[in-house]
This record gives sequence, C-alpha cells and structure tokens, in this order.
Amino acid sequence: RQLYEQAPVFREAIDKCDEILGKLDKTSLKEILYPANKDDYDSSLLNQTAYTQPTLFAVEYALYKLWDSWGVKPDAVMGHSVGEYVAACVAGIFSLEDGLKLIAARGSLMQQLPSGGEMVSVMASESDVREAIASVPEISIAAINGPESIVISGESVAVNSVVNSLERSGIKTKQLQVSHAFHSQLMEPMLAEFEEVANQITYNNPQITIISNLTGTTADNSIASAKYWVDHIRQPVRFAQGMEALQQEGSEILLEIGPKPILLGMGRECLMGSKKLWLPSLRPGKQDWLQMLQSLSEFYIRGIKVDWLEFYRDYSDQKVELPTYPWQRKSYWIKNIPNNKVSKSLSEPQLLKTQTQTNRQRGQKVKIELLNLDSMSVAKSSSTSFVKQQKNTEILDLQQKNTEISNFQSLVTRDNLDFNEIKETLKQKLANAMYVEPSEIIENKKFIDLGLDSIVGVEWINSINKHYGLDIKVTQVYNYPTVLELTRYITQELSNQKKVPVEAPKIFLKTEASESNAQVNFLDIKETLKQKLANAMYVEPREIIENKKFIDLGLDSIVGVEWINSINKHYGLDIKVTQVYNYPTLFKLAEYIKQEIDYQNLTAAPIKQELPRNQVDDSLTKNMDFSSELQDSLMQELDSILEWVAQKELSTKVANQMIEKLKQKARAN
Repeated sequence: RQLYEQAPVFREAIDKCDEILGKLDKTSLKEILYPANKDDYDSSLLNQTAYTQPTLFAVEYALYKLWDSWGVKPDAVMGHSVGEYVAACVAGIFSLEDGLKLIAARGSLMQQLPSGGEMVSVMASESDVREAIASVPEISIAAINGPESIVISGESVAVNSVVNSLERSGIKTKQLQVSHAFHSQLMEPMLAEFEEVANQITYNNPQITIISNLTGTTADNSIASAKYWVDHIRQPVRFAQGMEALQQEGSEILLEIGPKPILLGMGRECLMGSKKLWLPSLRPGKQDWLQMLQSLSEFYIRGIKVDWLEFYRDYSDQKVELPTYPWQRKSYWIKNIPNNKVSKSLSEPQLLKTQTQTNRQRGQKVKIELLNLDSMSVAKSSSTSFVKQQKNTEILDLQQKNTEISNFQSLVTRDNLDFNEIKETLKQKLANAMYVEPSEIIENKKFIDLGLDSIVGVEWINSINKHYGLDIKVTQVYNYPTVLELTRYITQELSNQKKVPVEAPKIFLKTEASESNAQVNFLDIKETLKQKLANAMYVEPREIIENKKFIDLGLDSIVGVEWINSINKHYGLDIKVTQVYNYPTLFKLAEYIKQEIDYQNLTAAPIKQELPRNQVDDSLTKNMDFSSELQDSLMQELDSILEWVAQKELSTKVANQMIEKLKQKARAN
C-alpha cells in the first residue's frame, strides 16, 4: 500500500493492470489490494487462486516497472510457476494485456476445479522422492526447489500415505497451504479450455535471457507457443536447475521481485557457497520504501548506474549547490608510550584439578590448551613476535558449573603488533569465508570487486572480532573497503587497546554439575530466542509469533546471521544460520536448540559414565544370528552414525531413527 500511495510508477502499473483485468472480470484488483477503507480489506479473496494469480502478477509487474524506472534492468529473468508469466512479459514474449489474459484464465479455470488435493514439501533428493512415489500414479512432483527440497502434489489420501511412509523413514516433510494440487494430474481437466485461450495470444521470441521452468535451462523459442504454457501447468517447476543455469550465465546479483523474499532463501540453498548478492524488493514487517531503498543502495555501491533524475522525477526534492572549498582537517594522533608488560586478563582457574605437562613446541597440536598468563614470556620489544608457554591439560574432575571459555586469550603489548601478521590473518579468514584460496584475495582490491556479499561479510567480521576480541561493525567494510585499509584500522584499534588478544580454542568445561544445565527449560529457551530476535529486528517481543515462519516475520539474512550468533554465544552452541530453513519457526528452532543442549550435556558426562561401545554393539546384534560380513556392514553403518552425531552433523532424534532402521535391517536378515 505504501508504494501504491507514494510511488507514481508503481501506482500507474497497478492501475493499468486493474483496467485490463476489469475488462476480463468484474472484480476490481484495487478493491482487493487497496480498499478505500482499510477496515474493508478482505484477505480471504487473496486465498482464492482465481484472484491470487492475477493479483500476484500485477504486484510483481508493478515492482518490475519501478525498478526499471530507476535504471535497474535485468540481464536475465526467471520465475517460479506464476512468476514465469511476469518474467515472460518482461522478456517480451507477450504483452501485458496478453499476459494478464493468460494468468486470469489460468486462475479462474483452476478455481473451478474440485478442491481436495494436497501439496507437501519433502526434504529429500529428487531420486529418493521419485522412488517413494513410483508406484503411486495419483502423485506428481510439482517442483524441484533445491538439492533436497522437492514438492509433491496430488490426491490427498495418496499424498498423506506417502508422507507417513517418508516420515517413518526419518525424512522431514511440510504440508503447504494451498487451495488445489497444482502441477499434478488434478489439473488436467482444465487444460483443453486453457489451451483455447493460449491459442489466442500473440507470442514473440524472448528479447533477453529467460530461464525456463520446464527445462531448468535457458529457454529457446518454444517458450513462445501455446503448447509451452499448457505444459507449464502440468509439468514440475525445475527451480534448482534454473538457479544453476543463472550461475552459468554469470549472474552475480539476484533480485527477487515479489511480496516476500521466498525465492532468495531457496536460491541460496541451491548455490551454497557461491559469491552472490541476494536482494529482496519487499519484506513482510518492513516498510516498503525502506526495503526498496536498502536494496537500491546495494545496487548503487556495487557500481550499478541508478537513474537519479527518474528516481526524483515525481517529487519536489531539489538539488543544492555544495561548497567548493575543502574541509579543514587536523589529525590527533595517540602518543606511542612504550610498554612491554604483559597485560593479565584472567588468572589460572583454581577450581580445576589437573595434570599438566609443560612444553614449548611451536605449533604442537593438543586437545585442550589452557594458557597460564602468569608464566607466559614475551619477546623483546624490538621483535614483532612472541613465544607463549603452553600447558597441555587433561581435565580429570571439575567441581564447577558447565562453562564455556570461548575467548581465553593471551595478551601482548602494542609494541609487538605485527601488521603483516594481522593482514595475513584477515586474508586467510576472508578466503575461508568465500571458499577461495588466500592467493585470490588481493589486498588493495575493493571487497565489492572481490565478490564479498553482505552475508559473508557479517560472518567474516564476526570471525575477526572473535579472533582479536574486538567489536567491529560490519559497516566498516564500507569505510575501509580493502584488506589493506581494514588491516590498518584493526592495527590502530588494537594499538589503542594496548594489547593483542590471541585466539585460543573454544573450551567447554564438562562437569558433574552440568546436571542442572541439562534441565534447561524449553519455555526459557523459547523466551530467550524471542527476546533476542526482537532485539535484532528492533521490534517488541510480543510481535514475534512463535509459530509464524521467520520469513513472514520479516527476518532477513543479515539479521538472521547476527541473531544465530547471539544464540550460539548465549548457549555455547555452534548452530549454522541455515538451520532457520530446517526449523523455520521460533517454536521449531527452540525445540531443536533444546535437543542440542540436551545432547551437549549428555556428552558432557565423564568418560566413565559413557555407554561402552561393546554395549552399543550388543544392543544392535543381541540374539541375532547372521554372517560376519553383514555384521561388519552393520557396524560400519553404526560407526558412521555415531561419528555424525559426535560431529553434530546429525541430531540424536534422527540418529535413533537410523539406528532403529539398522535393527530392522538386521532382523530382516
């Protein structure tokens, strides 16, 4: 509504679509979207696919026209189901009038079909899903949204039966809220009538690259035919393959044109680790203008030429002449006071009963390293390096509470700062974050030209802060836009602090007192997550609805990274930000975190309390008679499961399900 009221280009496009649709149907698009009296807004109409499809088309087309007026023009376009109609219109395959005629007929004919179908998202590979539905002709694959994100569609009874089978196998599923089973055989009764409408459309070959939903590759001229759009209704949307095609096209900035940034999350899953900039147009819970301007600013700082004259055309803003004289500048340098004393930040813990073995071998790997600051030696002031005395410590028994020591650091004075060492650390961490070789990080090249995007930038700066004990904001990459300049800034910051923290490994002190930590209340976890998310999003906690999807709450990628980092710090976990896709509501994420904390406390028990391996083996093979070859195979699979759990790559719940399957396999043999 804000864009409709304040952006003339957007409003003109909506009005144009409303005029065209008004000739096809008596219902007013504007009355559905923007009733004069806001209290008259009826969302139920938008839940009817006859109105959903043309309304979505109109909003996406209007957003495109607004971006286009600002000078942001696409090199390639791709849609998802209904979105491909808008993409085709943008690519010049058919006119706005014909596009609306097609989508209105599509929505109306689908609305007339009997309801009762189901669509379910399955977290498994395409091959696994095809195997699961191979003997069920009532079910079709509707969309391939990611490597392990497949949507199935079809008759309710058949879909529910397959879903139950998948769930028993440990495969996660999620029912989609839809009115009909789109892209399934239940759509076939309307195909003939839709084909009649499609044959009335004037088609043209695409004027820019468009990625086809049907093939997942660059569309050829067959997209300019009635047959293509008839097949489009029945065939699956190959979104994952389409993202790969965009990757091959060299697309570096991906802008989602729609009311919610749904495709951005799916796209990231398809191109994990790739150096892309992902930008939304609109986001629920965020002012329309604010989100549009934030994304526009990202284009601008990356060298996209914005048409500012067109941007301000309909507003009364005026240019002003700035003074031509230079600003007065004066530097206030901090006096360099020699100081070679070691700064002591933490005394050696006295509550630990330890066995220690002192060594001075540089680079020796140890399981746990507690740095005794009292006994550390520092190199001469003229040197830029120092030697630290290590203590290899085996913890036998702990009398205190379960604690995380994440920044147990040694400190040396600023005289020992090594500019090159800091620079190499930054390059190595940036290379790790961007999945490239350190040699590819050119120290005087701007981050934007290196391909650093906002998400990777946040993670990289967080790793620097953790390493050096600083609190650098991610926005500093704009003030110091190269590795060289950022190194100078960090060196100065460390110099001001008169110390260089040297990151020590994260240590979890597992104790018998951890029993109390195992009783972490689920409601407490949920409230903690809610409070931290509210703080991150600058909203009231009451606005965070626990069973509402994060994407619908307005959570974006950058805020998501910061929020997950705060959760990890609070609970001493190592949750990946991508878990918000696996557990997409606060309630589900709280359940997962509770499970992780319980698992952490389980593994915190002394070794003597752990279940002996031979007992695990016995529980799997007891009272069973089978070949040693099969037994070896089962044990190998069990070893893998236990290793995945130990590495936190597998939850205990899923691990138990997999072990149960192994038992069933053993019994079957």
